[in-house]
Amino acid sequence: KGPQIPPKAGVDELKKLAADSPGSFGAQMALARGLNEAGDAGGAIQALERAAKLLPAATGDQNPKAAIAAIATKQGNTARAIAALEAVVKVDSNDVESARQLAVLLAKQRKFGK
Repeated sequence: KGPQIPPKAGVDELKKLAADSPGSFGAQMALARGLNEAGDAGGAIQALERAAKLLPAATGDQNPKAAIAAIATKQGNTARAIAALEAVVKVDSNDVESARQLAVLLAKQRKFGK
C-alpha cells in the first residue's frame, strides 16, 4: 500500500509524496493530476510515464497512457497521442473509446500527412 494522499494536496506536497514513494503508482498518478491541473503538462506526462512503468497493465480511468493521450491531444501532439492510445488498446482491448479515438487520430494523420 502506498502513501496516504490528502484530497486537497498541493503540487509541492504531491511532488514530495511522489519523490518519497517512487514505487507508488497512486502517488505518481496524483502528482500527474496535480501538475496537469496546475498547467504543467510536461511534468504531468513525466509522472504518468513513471506510473505506466510501475503498472503497465492498468486499465480504465487508471490507465496512465490514456491520460497521456488526452494531454497530448490537447497539446496537438498527434504522434504522441497515437502512441499512447496504441499502448492503451494493447493492454485493454475492450476500451472502445480509446480505440475510437485512435482510429480518428490515425485517419487525421493519414489525411493531413502529419
